[in-house]
Amino acid sequence: YMAGARIEGMVPMSLLAPTQGLNITVVSYCGELHFGVIGDPDLVDGIWEITDAIPKALLELEKAASEDPRFAS
Repeated sequence: YMAGARIEGMVPMSLLAPTQGLNITVVSYCGELHFGVIGDPDLVDGIWEITDAIPKALLELEKAASEDPRFAS
């Protein structure tokens, strides 16, 4: 909540340092993960491919965790 109003979503943003080519910021809020991706196109090719791969990678992580008895609920 902010000023009495429920926050409905987050947009994580960050800046690139002078020598940094890619920044991925992740914020957890209300049971969801919100990603912000910013990159220098002169230093990093395929920024959109990286963002497109995030949902698939999260599904793979969830599957691996569900198969590991250490993470069973």
